[in-house]
Amino acid sequence: MKLMKRLTHYYRILTILLLSSCSHYSTADDEILSDQLDSLLTCTDYSDINNTCYITADNGCTFDDQSNKLGNAFIVLFPKEENYSLIKLDSLYSIDYSLYEGKIDQLNNLDTKGIKENFIITVVLTPKDDLVLTPEGYTEKQNINVTTYHHDNKWSLVSIRNFSSNDLYYSYIDSLTGK
Repeated sequence: MKLMKRLTHYYRILTILLLSSCSHYSTADDEILSDQLDSLLTCTDYSDINNTCYITADNGCTFDDQSNKLGNAFIVLFPKEENYSLIKLDSLYSIDYSLYEGKIDQLNNLDTKGIKENFIITVVLTPKDDLVLTPEGYTEKQNINVTTYHHDNKWSLVSIRNFSSNDLYYSYIDSLTGK
């Protein structure tokens, strides 16, 4: 019982600290971040994974300090409506793959508004400060810090994580996509 009271007390203190640390951001800062996250949605093409969601193709939306000033972004799109669903079970519980045809092209032709209206969005962002310039472009440093944002009618911060290896980072990405 004492342990529960102590944990509740720590939780309250942590909540107060987190809320007070967020107070230095203004609405203008939120709007700028929201606009920058929106711009990531159309920076590259998408492909599907496991017939359940869409992901950014190749290396995702990579930092270039022009159109993408935030960092390297990996984006996962989950269809809100059946019109972008890649699978449909018939009465025998088999997958109807005819839905797949044209869906990727249709998605890759959507604008930001269309993507936000039709999908629940998760963006895993490696901030530009955690990238190094290599001959192949910007890549993550050894310790990878990622910030995960979620959009379902409004952008919100989900988590900030640190991964000590690429394997742990990719395991996290796989967990988001159900791979």
